[in-house]
Amino acid sequence: MFRLTTMKMSLLSAFATLFLLLSMLASSGTASAHTASSQAPGLPHGAMSGGGCWSYHTFARNATFENNAQPVVYGIENTDAPELSLAYNFCSSYIQAKIYAGSGYDYYLVDWWRYGRTGWTQFATPNPLVNWSAVHNTTYEFVVDACTSHWYGDSCTHWSPYVFINTY
Repeated sequence: MFRLTTMKMSLLSAFATLFLLLSMLASSGTASAHTASSQAPGLPHGAMSGGGCWSYHTFARNATFENNAQPVVYGIENTDAPELSLAYNFCSSYIQAKIYAGSGYDYYLVDWWRYGRTGWTQFATPNPLVNWSAVHNTTYEFVVDACTSHWYGDSCTHWSPYVFINTY
């Protein structure tokens, strides 16, 4: 009887470990060097609402300039960092990111994170205009990089400002 109980406990422990590993793999995405913000921003100073289905409730943590367009474009002066604007389409529940980086870049790295989620997710795209599904009534944070491919390794710009968007 003792052997059967020990075997059951070992099997249960193995399944629990496997479940934890799969959960961590599914939720973590690609590793990133970014640290998520410790607090949600309040109603940002750059918040705007667009017409129709679009909302531009955005804020940038470390931007040194922003324009008055809809959506607001955020950037960092005197660097090669790309500029970034975000918009939320609440009719179709997706976020649109527009990356302004000039010409000559092969791809862009987009890192994103949202409140209630652990870790950042990174993906590469050749397009400076990116759309993806979003959860309503939460806050997302984005940062982007523009890169050029070389046979000896890739070279990238500085990271853009960290831009938040509220999806409400």
